[in-house]
Amino acid sequence: MQTVELNHDYAASPDALWETATDWASVQAAMRGLVRFHGLPDAPLETGQVIKSEFSLFGFFPRSPWVMEVLEYDPGRRVLRSFEHGGPVKAWRHNLHVFPNEGGARLSETIEVDAGAMTPLYAAWAGFMYRWRHGRRKAMLARR
Repeated sequence: MQTVELNHDYAASPDALWETATDWASVQAAMRGLVRFHGLPDAPLETGQVIKSEFSLFGFFPRSPWVMEVLEYDPGRRVLRSFEHGGPVKAWRHNLHVFPNEGGARLSETIEVDAGAMTPLYAAWAGFMYRWRHGRRKAMLARR
């Protein structure tokens, strides 16, 4: 198991950041060009929800199955915790928290990855992917 910790600051309200971070359409827009999702729900997140979907790297690699179990979705506290897995990834524990800070809001994420011998590769991918999403999300919020 390897842990990736990320903190990103935004010049946006905590509510606007939370909405962008947890809305499926916004997540897909932030990941465009890097990951294409298939089979995401139209309904908003909720605690206890199990989402079975597929993703394709860069939109042209073969689809891979992915399962996300929403362990906690608390808009009042702006906390999202999930347990995810698929392919060689045995466990992908994602904890996300949005809170106010000077100048706007901070999104704090912890991702625990277990992919056996491939864990270091997947942990590096997690860091890259969430940093990519941060840049896209920042631009999306600036256009609001």
